[in-house]
Amino acid sequence: VTQDTVPDKACLLGDNQDVPATQMVWGDSHAAALLPAIDSHARHEGRPVWLFSMSACAPVIGNDQRARCNEFNEHTMNKVRSLGIKDVVLASNWSLYIYGREDGDKNVLLNSRDNVAQAEQRMAAALKARVAALREAGVQVWLFKDVPLQRKG
Repeated sequence: VTQDTVPDKACLLGDNQDVPATQMVWGDSHAAALLPAIDSHARHEGRPVWLFSMSACAPVIGNDQRARCNEFNEHTMNKVRSLGIKDVVLASNWSLYIYGREDGDKNVLLNSRDNVAQAEQRMAAALKARVAALREAGVQVWLFKDVPLQRKG
């Protein structure tokens, strides 16, 4: 489900997979963690759903840090168009790319040189750009909020 090396891999979930899927969940490992719920809902509705996810890659435009994320997101956007996707759920560990890891690691930010205010602005702009691109493609966009962070100890 989650591919870190091959961006053309994805997972089609649910029943009736001979019917074209018009829904997609797109994101990082937090999107992949939703697989059981997505699959259960897709089976209940009798419609397949695509899951495109890559670990540590927010589904935004303008990730300054990771070429693999930019490639994966560009590939996924092309799939949205070619597959005729009508609904996209964007799911990600959004705060990770703004505030970094609990241990202080900032290498996960969209730009590791950003302070918090800059990182918030960069993420907002990158997410708005993705939503605008999806809407321009005729897609209804849904945002899945952060899963609550569980503090260690």
